[in-house]
Amino acid sequence: MIQFPLFNSGQKTIRSELHDSGGNPINRVNINKFGASVEIIPSTTTIETCYFMIYNPVGSGRKMAIDKIPLASSFIGTAASTRSTFKLQKFTTPPPTGGTAVTPLPFDSLKPATISSLLFSQSGLTMTGVVLQPYFHEICVVSQVNSGVVPDMSFVGRDDEELILNPGEGIAISAESAIVAGCALIGSIHWHEY
Repeated sequence: MIQFPLFNSGQKTIRSELHDSGGNPINRVNINKFGASVEIIPSTTTIETCYFMIYNPVGSGRKMAIDKIPLASSFIGTAASTRSTFKLQKFTTPPPTGGTAVTPLPFDSLKPATISSLLFSQSGLTMTGVVLQPYFHEICVVSQVNSGVVPDMSFVGRDDEELILNPGEGIAISAESAIVAGCALIGSIHWHEY
C-alpha cells in the first residue's frame, strides 16, 4: 500500500494500490526482479540467424515484464560500406533450442528462483517451429571501427506500456540483414516476474 499525504488536510491520507494489467495487486512482496547479460558477437552472419532468446515457459503460472534492454552496439572488424541490423521480436511456443544457457542474476537472492529460460549462440539457435511476430525494435550497427551507440529500450514508467511475456511467449534477437563480421551487441536484459 502506498500512502500519499494530503497537504492542509489534517490527518487524512490517500491510499493507492498498484495493479498489473489483469487487476492483480503488485507489491514488493510478490515481485521478483532479475537481470542477465547479453553478448552477441556473431560467427554466423546470415539474415534471420537468431542469437539470443528469453522465454517464459508454458505452465510457469507467472508473467514476465521486461523492464529494460540496454544493448551497446560496437564494431571491431574491417570497415565496410554496409551496416548490420538486428531485430527484436516476440515469439510463441515452441522456443528456440540449442546454444548455451544464460544464468540470470536475482536482484534479491531470498526471493523464489526465476521461471525464465535464456539461451544464446554466436552461430545461431535452432528455430524449428518457432512462431515469430513482426519485430518491435531494430538496432543498426555502423561498420566503422570504434563506432557504437546504446539505444534506450526502457519499458518502465510509460503509462502501462509494459512489455509482457505471458507463459509460452519470449523475445528473440536475430539478424534482420546480413551481418558484417566484427559487429557486436553487448549489454543486458532486466525483468520482473509476478
